[in-house]
Parts: sequence; C-alpha cells; structure tokens
Amino acid sequence: MADLRGIMVSFYSLYAFIKKHYRHSRFEGRNNDKYWSDEYSKRIVISHMESLCKYGKSYISRHECNIGQGLCFDINLNVLGDNNVIDYPSNAGNLTHILN
Repeated sequence: MADLRGIMVSFYSLYAFIKKHYRHSRFEGRNNDKYWSDEYSKRIVISHMESLCKYGKSYISRHECNIGQGLCFDINLNVLGDNNVIDYPSNAGNLTHILN
C-alpha cells in the first residue's frame, strides 16, 4: 500500500491530466453516449483516483492513450518509467500484431 501521507492530487488536476493523455473517443467522447453513462469521464477519473489512493500509481492502457502506448503515472501526476511509456510488444500470438 502506498504511503500517501495525506497528499492527494485534486479531482480537477487529475481530470485535466487524464484528458491530456486519453483519446477523446475513450474519455469525454463517451459522455452522453447511448451506450455509456452521462458522466463517463468522471467515472474514469474516480477509478484512477481510487487506484492512486490504493497503490500510489495508476495506468492508462494503450487502447485509451492518445499516443497508442500505455503509461503509468504516480500520485503527483509524474509519468513513470524509463521511456515514460509502457511497451507492449507485438507478437503473432494475439491480435496486436495485426494492428501494429
């Protein structure tokens, strides 16, 4: 469990961070859509907030990420990792090799 020492990013700062890194179609583009809830993007932010509280970090998958690569970020909204992204290798054992 992460030691947060009472420090937590605000909902609005996290919302802006996620909006910057998410594909629109996977975030605000789903608000008011007939298949998703009216406040879909807020629910995504709440989910990331819960992950930050519990683990001290959260992940954005390559499917949601606007650059097509996953990333991990911490409670201070720093992107973590050597290359600042998570590398998903393509291999012929799954469908990712078709899309890459």
